Amino acid sequence: EFIMDFSLDLTEINSKEFKDDISRLSYKFNAEKRLKKIQSRFEKEKKGIGDYIRLQKKYLIDREGEFKDIIEILTNAMVSLDAENQEYNQKILEQSGKIEQITYLDDIKKIKQALIQELEQMRQTVKKKQSSDHIKLDALAKQVHSLNSQLKKAHTESVTDSLTGIYNRKAFDRQIGELVENDADASGPFS
Repeated sequence: EFIMDFSLDLTEINSKEFKDDISRLSYKFNAEKRLKKIQSRFEKEKKGIGDYIRLQKKYLIDREGEFKDIIEILTNAMVSLDAENQEYNQKILEQSGKIEQITYLDDIKKIKQALIQELEQMRQTVKKKQSSDHIKLDALAKQVHSLNSQLKKAHTESVTDSLTGIYNRKAFDRQIGELVENDADASGPFS
C-alpha cells in the first residue's frame, strides 16, 4: 500500500500499470499462507519495484531541469524586454527632442510639403492598384463568359445527335425522368 501511495499518477512512466502490478502482488501475498512462497515472489518482483522507483526519480529530475530551463527562458525574455523598452524610450526621447527643435516656420512648411508629396504618391499607388484590379476583373469576366458559352455548347452537344441535330437517348431519358417526377406531383394522366 505504501508503494502504491508513493507512486505518482504519471502516464509517461506507466504509473497505472505499476500500481496494477503492485495490487496483484499484494493480493497474491494476502492469499499465500506460506512465508517461503511470499519471500520467493517478493524476490522476483523487487527488481521491478526498484526499477520503477528509479524511473520515477529520473522523471522528476528531468521535469525539475525543464522547469529550471523555463524559468531561465522567462528571465532572459524579461531582461530582453526591459532592454527593448529602454531602447524604445530612448528613441521616443530623441524624437521628442527633434520635434522641440522644429521651431521655425520654414521647417514646418518643409514637413507639410513632404507630407503632401507622400500623400500624392500614395494616391497614385492606390489608383494604379485600382486600375490593375479593374483590368484583371474585366479579363476574368470575359473568361467566365467564354466558359459559360463553352459549357452551354457542350451541354447542347451532349444531348443532341451531331449528324441529325435531334435529341439523343440521354436527352430522352432526362425528359422522361422529369415527366415521371412531375406526374408524381400532379393528379392527371401521365400519357
